[in-house]
Amino acid sequence: MEKGSFICLSLVFILIFATLNTVRVSGAGPTTLSIVPPPINVRQYEYFTVSVYIYNAVDMTAFQYKVSWDPSFLDYISSTVYSPWWGPAIVPPPSVNEGSGTALFGGSVMDPHYAFTGSALLATITFLAVKSGDTYINISDAIIFPPPLIIQLNSASLNILPAYGLVNIDGVITSYGANSAHGWISILGVVDQWADGWSIFTVPPLGPRIMIYPPPPFNFTIYLARMFNASVVKLNYNASDFWVSGFWEVSNFTNPREIKDNAGLLKGMTLAPGEFSVKGNWASFTLNIQGFESIKGNVTSHYLHSIDNVYVQSPHVDLNHDYKIDIKDIAAVAIGFGSFLGFDRYEFYADINCDLKIDIKDIAMCALNYGKTY
Repeated sequence: MEKGSFICLSLVFILIFATLNTVRVSGAGPTTLSIVPPPINVRQYEYFTVSVYIYNAVDMTAFQYKVSWDPSFLDYISSTVYSPWWGPAIVPPPSVNEGSGTALFGGSVMDPHYAFTGSALLATITFLAVKSGDTYINISDAIIFPPPLIIQLNSASLNILPAYGLVNIDGVITSYGANSAHGWISILGVVDQWADGWSIFTVPPLGPRIMIYPPPPFNFTIYLARMFNASVVKLNYNASDFWVSGFWEVSNFTNPREIKDNAGLLKGMTLAPGEFSVKGNWASFTLNIQGFESIKGNVTSHYLHSIDNVYVQSPHVDLNHDYKIDIKDIAAVAIGFGSFLGFDRYEFYADINCDLKIDIKDIAMCALNYGKTY
């Protein structure tokens, strides 16, 4: 609402105040208007609701007050107003100015015989926390008729914690040092909390599906890298869109010819520190692991999603990234059932437990999370 609307609403209540005659009685304490609950702790991107209560009103026939907030931290969503009177009353919706972060509330009973004494809920207001930090929800400019000896106003401090940011990066590897390469990488993490991920690629490339049978007429090496422990997981850090540093397990196998050779990749892995970074507005990535050449490629998809559970596990099996685990995810695993790395039908993203084969364990992991959303 514009300023003129605030003035108009105020004049209406002043005229109503002037027509009412009531008798004062002593109360149990100062008449108080309070934002409840104080203090308030929420997380960024969460909706929350506060209440406005009046305490120790004495023969109240009309009231008016203003609630204000910082619109850079909070978005006003809605409000519900309540009448404290049993008899006929005028309690209109608030006059809200979202741009300035203010809402003017008021009400008046039609018959002074229904004057209110006691404590009551006057309104509930729902907000969306849009930015983390310390802010406020204030109550001010209170008018109560007949005027009490003391009007006490209790505002509320507000602590908005950063949202838990879930990040999922999928990409295609294009080079290993100065050599052409082909493979995939997938990183899943919660900002400032944890991350895991893994990567498989060959040098030189062996086609889009990394087929090793029949054997190609040249030497090649398969590399496997798995995140062991992430110590730093951040957005917009170190000139990167996304940054993860910690320890990785790495192994390689030259000229594998049989399924049993895959097992060689999982044994005797080397543990080394490494850094994964995404740059170019989520366009490309680099993985540098101590003792190995730089691994580079292009991001094929990335997802940022706010979650309220820092230990969320369901996204590991959300293969189509629709924030739910359903039959589509199970079907994606089932298509590759029975396949192995280097052979037909093997699907990197369907190998959920990263054991280089797609079997009942991968389907079971999907089934255990079936129906979950995040």
